Amino acid sequence: MHRQGLGGHGRGGAGLSIERLLVQAEELGLSAEQQTKLRDIRKQSPGALMPKRQAVEEARLAFQDLMAEEKSSAADLERAHGKLVEARTALQAAQFRLRMQVRDVLTPEQRAKMRDKAADWRREGAPRMMRQQRFGAFDFEGNEEGDGEEGPAFERF
Repeated sequence: MHRQGLGGHGRGGAGLSIERLLVQAEELGLSAEQQTKLRDIRKQSPGALMPKRQAVEEARLAFQDLMAEEKSSAADLERAHGKLVEARTALQAAQFRLRMQVRDVLTPEQRAKMRDKAADWRREGAPRMMRQQRFGAFDFEGNEEGDGEEGPAFERF
């Protein structure tokens, strides 16, 4: 399963997670200024994440190709694995920086509301979604496989 948003891989980048925050703006008590800042972060996220995702995918494919070759040396495999680890680390660092930008926009009270929502999601929504996901039709968000991310976006800020 692919992960996206601020926590992993996928088409939408941080935009989808931030979009959920914006949809819940009234409930979270987001000011107009906060919403504008979140939209700005959402706009910059593809440029920050897509090159790093591409690097991860290229490193992953190179590593898989070497693993499939009978004559790949241990040294070649270690180098390819190291490049994959480096690419993943760079992606995770970029995702973390975006999460911190979003976190800085929110008040401690708003972050607490999001944590409460995450707990509700785990208590009420996760078991049903996990059952659906086990059969391959849905991810943890109830989206078709590969369209969503694990866990709610608000849990990660």
